[in-house]
Amino acid sequence: MSSVGLKRVSLGEAAALGRLYDARTDSFLPYSFLNDLLPEPAITRETRSSSRLSVVETHDLKDRFDAIGVHADLGASIISGLVVPGGSAGSLMDRHESNFTVQMSLQHLVTTVHEKINFASPGFQQCISQENIQLGQATHVVSETTWGARSILTANYQRSAGEDENAVRTLLREEYAKIEQNIAQNETLIADLYTMRDLSKSLRIRLHTDLLRSSPFQTDLKGACEFMRNIPNQLLETNGGWGQPVIYTLLPIQWLSLILSFESTAENIIVQPSEDHLQEYLRMFEEIRSAQRRLRDYWSYISHRRPLVPEEHVREVSESFDRAKKAEDALKVQYGSTLRDVRSGRTGSKQMAQVLDKFKNGQYSPVELTAVADVYARKLGFIDHATRKGADYFPSESSAPTPRGHVYTLYFSRIAMDDNTTWGPNSHLIFNLLRDQGTRKAVRIVDCDRSGRSIQKSNITYHRDGTLITNDFKRLQDFLRDKCLMGFDEAHLDTWGVKKPIDRKPVKLPCPGRGCEPRAQLQWICSRCYSTIDYGQRDHYLYCDCGRTKYRYWGFRCNAQCHGPDFERYDDRPLLQLLDAMDPFEEVNILILGETGVGKSTWINAFVNYLTHATLQEAMDASQIEHVIPCSFATQKIDENDPLKRLVQTRVEIGARDELEHDASDGQSATQKAMTYPIFVDSVMVRLIDTPGIGDTRGLDQDKANMADVLSVLSNYKELHGILILLKPNNSRLNVMFEFCIKELLTHLHRNAARNMVFGFTNTRGSNYHPGDTFIPLEAVLKQFRDVNLGLFHDTVYCFDSESFRYLAAHKQGVNIGSYDDYFRSWEQSATESRRLLSYIRQLEPHQVKSTLSLNEARRLILQLTKPMAEIAQKINDTIELNQRDNELLRNSRLSKDEMLKKLDIQQNSVVFSPVTRPKTVCTNANCIRKVDTPGPNGEDTVHKSLCHNPCCLTNVPVERVGTPELVRCAAFAGSQHCKICRHHWTEHKHILYEHRETTKTIKDPKVEMLLQENAKVTTVIEAAIKAKEDTIAEFRHEHKEIQKAAVQFSLWLKHHSITPYNDATLEYLDHLIKEEKSKVAIGGKRQRLDAFEQYRREYKELVNLFESNFDKGRNEELLDAKGVDKLVKQLYSLKHYGADLRKLRDAVVIAHAASIRERPYHVNARRGYGISGIGTGSFQASIRSRAPSNVGNKSSASLKEEVKEDGCPTRGM
Repeated sequence: MSSVGLKRVSLGEAAALGRLYDARTDSFLPYSFLNDLLPEPAITRETRSSSRLSVVETHDLKDRFDAIGVHADLGASIISGLVVPGGSAGSLMDRHESNFTVQMSLQHLVTTVHEKINFASPGFQQCISQENIQLGQATHVVSETTWGARSILTANYQRSAGEDENAVRTLLREEYAKIEQNIAQNETLIADLYTMRDLSKSLRIRLHTDLLRSSPFQTDLKGACEFMRNIPNQLLETNGGWGQPVIYTLLPIQWLSLILSFESTAENIIVQPSEDHLQEYLRMFEEIRSAQRRLRDYWSYISHRRPLVPEEHVREVSESFDRAKKAEDALKVQYGSTLRDVRSGRTGSKQMAQVLDKFKNGQYSPVELTAVADVYARKLGFIDHATRKGADYFPSESSAPTPRGHVYTLYFSRIAMDDNTTWGPNSHLIFNLLRDQGTRKAVRIVDCDRSGRSIQKSNITYHRDGTLITNDFKRLQDFLRDKCLMGFDEAHLDTWGVKKPIDRKPVKLPCPGRGCEPRAQLQWICSRCYSTIDYGQRDHYLYCDCGRTKYRYWGFRCNAQCHGPDFERYDDRPLLQLLDAMDPFEEVNILILGETGVGKSTWINAFVNYLTHATLQEAMDASQIEHVIPCSFATQKIDENDPLKRLVQTRVEIGARDELEHDASDGQSATQKAMTYPIFVDSVMVRLIDTPGIGDTRGLDQDKANMADVLSVLSNYKELHGILILLKPNNSRLNVMFEFCIKELLTHLHRNAARNMVFGFTNTRGSNYHPGDTFIPLEAVLKQFRDVNLGLFHDTVYCFDSESFRYLAAHKQGVNIGSYDDYFRSWEQSATESRRLLSYIRQLEPHQVKSTLSLNEARRLILQLTKPMAEIAQKINDTIELNQRDNELLRNSRLSKDEMLKKLDIQQNSVVFSPVTRPKTVCTNANCIRKVDTPGPNGEDTVHKSLCHNPCCLTNVPVERVGTPELVRCAAFAGSQHCKICRHHWTEHKHILYEHRETTKTIKDPKVEMLLQENAKVTTVIEAAIKAKEDTIAEFRHEHKEIQKAAVQFSLWLKHHSITPYNDATLEYLDHLIKEEKSKVAIGGKRQRLDAFEQYRREYKELVNLFESNFDKGRNEELLDAKGVDKLVKQLYSLKHYGADLRKLRDAVVIAHAASIRERPYHVNARRGYGISGIGTGSFQASIRSRAPSNVGNKSSASLKEEVKEDGCPTRGM
């Protein structure tokens, strides 16, 4: 009979057999099925003694219901509030408020007696209360009761975020096992058995039991164990040893009416929802409570970190938590009411589904409630974790000053942390840096949300000693993974004004490490600045972006796994031999010409960007705009704040201008001097030689000067690969200077340079990327050069549109020009043309500048000889005077033997030039020099007491010229007119590139030596010595005249072959020497040297006038051509006494000036498959970008404001 009964756990109620029950509300009714007490035969009793312990590890309601025996229908009533459990079942209402709470329960169930009604006993029918049944509320009747007691121990442990939940549960399991053992064996407790030292501080114990009215009560594990072990004794005192009801069996009224033959009503019937409905309701209830816990935990978490979270967000979380609590109450009320109606048959299950749907999708849905949860949890968790590991947190970039040493800074935001492509790698890298204890470093994290800076992706910057090395350290790490590194001894690093020599070579060497491949030609980069390393063969320095260091102070670490972490070194001699034998860079030198205003400087910047970025969008997404030269332009846009929509002009500037780049907005030409901008496209050095505009606004003379300047720059390079002439597409006529430019260029370069000429048209978007109106007049001009096949062909015409670069520049400064699609197409066209141009020029046979620029080479040779010839001429005079004096002494003096022997030899004075490492600024004021005696009758030299700036990094200062205006920018003057070292005016200062030292050597005459060996008479020896000296003096005089004559011929040649008005370099230098001698005489020096220079100047001037007169009369046999210059120089070098000295002096001048011709390269980061065909992948260039142009031909280099002091010398932090 009991098989049809419903098992119902006691929830603390006391109900006798026959008690009526309403399953619609799962509650006992206050009246009975019986009208009188049952007779004893109608009740069957039996002893059922048992004791069972069980552990419930989860806090899920379903698991806890199952552990007690609460079925789904009763569970729905409990969580809907239809019935409130008490006694031990009261533990079902214990709720943990936090997901950090570890909850575990131990249930102890003791049973004693089981009793039930025997419905078949005689006289039972008379005990039925038909009246109570007819009331219609009852659905069941209590037919059986199991007595005993249930006790439930619930342990709640509040763990911290860093504690392992599984470890806590393991400890609790161990303690529960001990309790079970003590209860089962009824052992006496050990006093400290349950101290729970690891958990006691955060452990809370509650005990729910059926045996105490005060249940639940707080205790500890030891007290709970004592209580449960003592339950058998407590039962003896409860209901005669039976205890309390723990389980009821309920029989349906409808079933009893059939077997007992009494009449029931429809109200006695119940309709239960399906178990699926009930389980879905239970899940919804659990999800809402889970949302409450999640919101509560999150609110507690952010409340302790309020400075890191917006106050508005804290308020949103608090409001969501309140709404979650209301959601639970609303669910209980609405579902409980619907549950009663369904069980009563007043409504169907559809209404229950509607209630749940409303909570799934409405304002009370768990998803909606937790929408604000954990928004900042991940970010705050990262901050907590990073700072615990040693990172320094900064709320903004401005609050994070960069210290010295290695500094790694992560810039992040809540949104940036959602970008999986960058956040995972960057956060992992930051923690790797924090774990690495091998290197002293600072690791910082900057919260961009706090500063209001909006970023979509995280990035790590790396500074070394205050200098930014890279904005993307993760990318740098990826780049370095397969790279070969070279490291230098920082004690030998030279950073003062370092520029790379023109004739440098890329370092490609095998690694010296043991086990490394000895024949592999590896590409190396610097381990400090990550730039490629170049070798200067003239000075034996290795150059990188850090500066330069002598070759012997470098170590090597290749990428082979067998190499290890150490840098290995070569022996000095083998390394130098390997370096000297390396191949130079592949070079592409392109001369850029064009009329003033055509936009050459803008085109150069655009060209670099077109090679760097395939599309305009890619360039816009890049962190910075690529530029190698300062430029600016104006654009107009509508003022949206003006009701009349007025057009306003905005100036967009790129980079900082210097003395070589003028702002053309005032009508002057922008580029003031020819400048070279070396850019690296992968492993190819492309030199873009920018020039002043043809038709310079300063006049025709300036155009001629500009052309001379261009030729001077070109003379520094062996080959010229391309000549790009830029034009506007809308010129219907070309000015006369355009024709002058082409003719002069072909005259000085040789006419076959025409095959290297190409034509580029700027701003061709308006002419549909064609030459436009310029085509016809340009074609007419080029017809004059038919003999060199100079014309307009597909390979020689390139149509660009620099407007797309201007669009990019404006965008980077927050100015939106509009018409994005047009500029996007313009960029694609220009990028394609740029690659086509470079590919075409690379395949051309380069023009040999060194061999064909004969006129300019002769000019350079003469200028290099000017000072040596003047110095040698003076030394010949000194030598003649010295030997004449010795002859007088030999003839007229009564000398001792030793003195006589000294005077027998011929004396020859000369001079040696020693190039200095870098230019020095010195003062020529009489108070800043002192005279030093040297051999010879006029033996004095000048020593500069004041080195006012050593070294000086200005590169545009004429050498050995006093008072040149370019010196004003030297740091010695610090912006004033007077030197801060010696207090003298800048007009008394000069630059020196070499120091000169006077020498004297003796020449022994063979005949005199033979007479001495034969012990000839003294008079015979003296006569022979005087004769030898007189003969040698005659030779000296001849060489002096040859040098003087050559100087005059050179001067005439310079005058008649100069494009610009010519100043006699020899006269200029003699005037400089005379001025210096006057300063020495003023402080007590000898006057003979001054007189000699003044006499030499008079003789030289007379000879110049004579040659000029002969030339004017048509007698031009004395006028040299370019070959004659070279022939005459060789004749001077062959002079018996001073030829070799003259060559050495000229070589010293060349070396000194060559050391000043350096470049700062710019690297284009072209990607694989893009750029020049046949060139390998680009190198990583996130390090310091040097945009200063090269200074060829001693032209002034642009100085970066951020990196260069007033005189161009970089600061020590380079």
